[in-house]
Amino acid sequence: MSAATITFDDINTGGTAVDIADGYQGLGWANFGAVSALSLEPNTGYAAGLVSGPNDAFNEFAQAAQIYSFEPFTLTSGYFTGAWYDGLNLEIQGFDGDTLIDAETIVLSSTAPSLEVFNWTGVNDLIFTSFGGTPNPLYLGGGGPNFVMDNLVINSSSIPEPSEYSMIGVGLLALIVLRKRS
Repeated sequence: MSAATITFDDINTGGTAVDIADGYQGLGWANFGAVSALSLEPNTGYAAGLVSGPNDAFNEFAQAAQIYSFEPFTLTSGYFTGAWYDGLNLEIQGFDGDTLIDAETIVLSSTAPSLEVFNWTGVNDLIFTSFGGTPNPLYLGGGGPNFVMDNLVINSSSIPEPSEYSMIGVGLLALIVLRKRS
């Protein structure tokens, strides 16, 4: 199993919010988007929740969101923030098939990310549901019980090892050099 910190920073948002595609980081994604937090949403929880830049993830349209895999994985930790609401509740459930492995409801601030440590092993499905909270009066131009997520740490055999990316890059570089020499 390899540990991966999923920062969402390698997603090309093109200056807007975009869907996170199935297969990103070897996982399935439903109702998750990525946003360039400082350029698109500078005075919101999207910017306040940014741990590494430029992007973070969020639940699209404040709907329940899901991360899934055919292979079991470990949800280690992540940073979470309310996008518009203080005191936002975020329920996270981890399943192995139809069996609930673990669940936790956390209360989020809209002004700073909260590091949550889970260490849930043997899950292959995570459901994130946000609800409640009160609007932050300083955040104008939007609203709803969206949550922000950054630097999610998942251990999984389906997430490519960084060395795999390096070897692919070395192989491509070698091909380019060989073609130029020909």
